[in-house]
Amino acid sequence: MGLTLLRLLLLPVFLWMVLIDAGGGSAGPPQSPESHAHRFYALSIFAVMAVTDKLDGYLARRLNQASKLGALLDPVADKLLIACSLILLSFDWVAPRGYAIP
Repeated sequence: MGLTLLRLLLLPVFLWMVLIDAGGGSAGPPQSPESHAHRFYALSIFAVMAVTDKLDGYLARRLNQASKLGALLDPVADKLLIACSLILLSFDWVAPRGYAIP
């Protein structure tokens, strides 16, 4: 359950990293790759969250430490991550030109 809480705590950090580079979307001028370093940080945080999700499920089954609260919070953390990412990337001012979700 600790890994689930870590994912819930990393969610605002991930969203913040995505929003730092917002503004260079379809309305903004082309920017250099160095100006988008926070996107790589956001991708790294997303990867950490994915790995901890897998590890959390594996350890809960392997160590037989599944809890009712963990079973409730794990899907909530997954759905929050996907929903927030989808909503953010649907805005033209967040996603780069050609990558916005319609």
